Amino acid sequence: VAPRQQHYEFGGPIGAFGITFGLPILVHVFNLFCNDISGCPAPSLLHPKSLDLAQLKREIGWPDNGVFGLFSWSATLWTLAYYALSLVQYRFLPGHHVEGTELSTGGRLKYKLNAFNSAMCTLAILAAGTIAQGAEFPVWTFISDNFAQIISA
Repeated sequence: VAPRQQHYEFGGPIGAFGITFGLPILVHVFNLFCNDISGCPAPSLLHPKSLDLAQLKREIGWPDNGVFGLFSWSATLWTLAYYALSLVQYRFLPGHHVEGTELSTGGRLKYKLNAFNSAMCTLAILAAGTIAQGAEFPVWTFISDNFAQIISA
């Protein structure tokens, strides 16, 4: 059994917690308070003494059904479909096979590096759709119409 090491990267458990939970919250804050409805920041935030929650909700585009409006099955399923596409690309697109750093047990994990090929494949699909349909390409309209739900997925 290899000896246990106490060296952490990215701030250790606190950093991992911050990235896991803090980053999605921060992305939602930016999405809500800097938007195409009222600009950045929402005007109500510039006058905290006269802050009115109803006015702030209108300025940030808060969903009518509250926090539940930030989630949708459609966005979640399309996000999972994107991950499935990434899995298919990992499996079938060419890439370099490399070994990682030595583990405490003495072995090495093997990795397939094909992120560039995967990105180019995805971009080619998106470019072809955009050339054929312009801004009305369904991927772009879906992202535009469901951005808050996608970042929640």
